[in-house]
Amino acid sequence: MSSRLQLPAIVLALLAFAAVAPGIGRAATLPGPGQAAVELFECTRGKQPSDRSALFRGAMGQLPDGQNMRMRFQLGERIGRGIWRPVAAPGLGVWHESRPAVQRFAYRQRIDALQKGTAYRVHVTFEWRDSAGTVLAQTVERSTACRQGGKLPNLHPRGEQRVDPGPTRGTARYTVQVRNTGLAVARDVEVRLRIDGAEIDVRTIGALRSGESRKVRFLGPVCRTTRLIEVDPRDTVREITERDNAQRTSCSLER
Repeated sequence: MSSRLQLPAIVLALLAFAAVAPGIGRAATLPGPGQAAVELFECTRGKQPSDRSALFRGAMGQLPDGQNMRMRFQLGERIGRGIWRPVAAPGLGVWHESRPAVQRFAYRQRIDALQKGTAYRVHVTFEWRDSAGTVLAQTVERSTACRQGGKLPNLHPRGEQRVDPGPTRGTARYTVQVRNTGLAVARDVEVRLRIDGAEIDVRTIGALRSGESRKVRFLGPVCRTTRLIEVDPRDTVREITERDNAQRTSCSLER
């Protein structure tokens, strides 16, 4: 439900090179003076995280009166049918600078241990500076996406939720149904209940297979205004979509 900003499973391998003349490596394809580009150099897929990686390459050409070039990579991911979100990881978000007087500069950044059912791309900020460090020009370019196949779960509260009288006056028993409509098992699924804005409890379902539903029971105060059920409230399960993870119900008809 919330943004995934940390990606501890990803290990970054960085490879940099500067091309000072055509014919060195792939220098013939580097941008001309004052130009910049980023490309998805390699996208590797496989069953295991160690088999899945992406290699991105940024390249730029020197300005006629420039003294220094540098670039910075920012990674984004899209899980299932979700939106693109930024991802923080070691080695990202830092500036990589060329050597002085280099006419062409390219930098490659590899990202390993990619997650299934997820697409990855980078935004690269390119800067040209003079000898005093003054920025002469800047541009931002975006790569195409490296898409990793694989099945994902999809969790959501299912249908009407049951409310029964509690053991004491002013309490109620709430029975919540959670369903996995995705194609993969979901593990350690948290379910949170809020009554009138206050958190009542968080319960955990150990595993929920594809197509399976599970009942989760809570004991709390009688609802006066609204009841909110949140599945995976801390956003720890990678899902097809997270737009259906919550269900809000008015309690006015229950009183």
